Amino acid sequence: MKVPAPVAFAALAGCAAALSGCGSAAKPRVSLASPSCVTKSTSVHGKTEIRYCGPATATLLLGGKTYKFRYGRCNSDKAIGLTLGVTLGTIDYGNLKTNGGRRLFQLQIDEQPVAIETVNASWGGRSLISLNTVKTNDTGSRPLSGTFQSFKGAFGTGKPFSGSWDCGGKLYAD
Repeated sequence: MKVPAPVAFAALAGCAAALSGCGSAAKPRVSLASPSCVTKSTSVHGKTEIRYCGPATATLLLGGKTYKFRYGRCNSDKAIGLTLGVTLGTIDYGNLKTNGGRRLFQLQIDEQPVAIETVNASWGGRSLISLNTVKTNDTGSRPLSGTFQSFKGAFGTGKPFSGSWDCGGKLYAD
């Protein structure tokens, strides 16, 4: 069953707003690195699921383990204060707590209305990091790649975490 685009876009906007905690939302874009790479929105058990694709990758170091994420996109939207949004993997709106067992990595750097940098990640049916504030360090004039580090440990575990992201040379302006 195919979810109408306005429904999928509204769901994604709501998730991005929840991630930032400050009301900004990333707009999805269907054309990515190649014509064959299209963000897919489907319905699973009556709930929306969005699968990302593209050249972006990220690595998360948490509790002595390394988690590698791939197949995602980077975008920016100066109109809403989004300097960088990195989304890799799948968002399962039917089960946000465990993300339906799917991998998901999100990094968001907002400038407005409040400057905030957050990371959210899940892996294998559990939340690794839930909307934790980080300090980022991007390389180059645009944030096409960089590193992040937690101010405090991950929620629930208290374990410090760090990692990196790489947009694969692509930054989409929404």
